[in-house]
Amino acid sequence: KVYLLLNNNKYWITDENIFNTLNYQWDWIEDIDQRLLDKYTTKNEITDTTTHPNYTLIKYKNNSKVYRLEPDEINQDEQVKRYISNETVFNQLNFRFDRVVTIDDSEVYEEGGELRS
Repeated sequence: KVYLLLNNNKYWITDENIFNTLNYQWDWIEDIDQRLLDKYTTKNEITDTTTHPNYTLIKYKNNSKVYRLEPDEINQDEQVKRYISNETVFNQLNFRFDRVVTIDDSEVYEEGGELRS
């Protein structure tokens, strides 16, 4: 099985088509010990390709700005994108540039507050 690990949670990606449609990269897949995987909370399977899970790092095709998706503070069922203002903040948050997902302009999220370290 292939899981997406985000924010101490694991999401099973049910098939190759979903993985590719979400613009994930095959070189992101790593074998890890089952004991490590067991430390993550099991969440829903990923079956929807119209949005990305919370805590995904995203950028749009023709824009260099990087955002993190998070639950809206007011309505936890909604998502917002929070801008990461510079590389220093990005690095302080221990993010990896090779794990940023490039998305289409048609995938729209409301703006949340700027993400700070």
